[in-house]
Amino acid sequence: MNQIEFIRSLSVSPDETVKLNCPNCGGRSKLYVTRRDGRMLWNCFKATCNLRGSLRTDRTSSELSNVIHNTPPKVLCKSGIPDTLVSVDSRPTLVDWLAKSHCLDAHLNHRVEIRYAPAEDRILFGMNQGRGYVGRSITGKLPKWRTYGDTTGSFVVSSTGVHADTAIIVEDAPSACAVSHEYTGLALLGTNLDRTQKMQAVKYPNVIVCLDKDASKKGLRLSRQLDGYTNVRTKFLNGLDLKHLDASEVSEFLRA
Repeated sequence: MNQIEFIRSLSVSPDETVKLNCPNCGGRSKLYVTRRDGRMLWNCFKATCNLRGSLRTDRTSSELSNVIHNTPPKVLCKSGIPDTLVSVDSRPTLVDWLAKSHCLDAHLNHRVEIRYAPAEDRILFGMNQGRGYVGRSITGKLPKWRTYGDTTGSFVVSSTGVHADTAIIVEDAPSACAVSHEYTGLALLGTNLDRTQKMQAVKYPNVIVCLDKDASKKGLRLSRQLDGYTNVRTKFLNGLDLKHLDASEVSEFLRA
């Protein structure tokens, strides 16, 4: 059975993500399959596996209603939020990682909720008013990223800085935290710009799509999707990583 036939054989409800054992590499609970906005999206998070793709599906009546009424879909992952979450502040290793990734300032100034899940051994970045989390392994555990609960839309880190009305579209949560001292960070979490994320982005009068040069086609495509709705431009990182730049370096790069 090829992967298209396998995906078509699955029963996935609209706006739901399920975890499965990967039929390609055998990875236990490594395959994530999401049905959203008339598409099936799948990706195996085992580093050596290349099972991934997307497929158009028929929209249900509820999905069509959401499109007509411009209602954002809810993306609920069957991987629930871990029962035990603890503070990162009392663990020097976690605080050191947050400092090196330039997330500590956003955490200390309550621009983002960051917790630690001992059972998962991951730092969790809260989103959607605590209904969902994006989990990052800092010890090399695979997959590097996992999502929990309601991860609808972008991971947003609001800012009180002088350029808070400018949204910086990045790929990961730490980068969104790193720019939030002055700008608002919107992390796509590795996905394309879906309808909900577009609705979030166009609320800001200025948007900078900030991706690496190897994602140049994606960056230009995102800019075209937003063009006409907001003032948008694209900047390529050219090997830089925003989460490894301090506040002044981020500001200098974005203003250049």
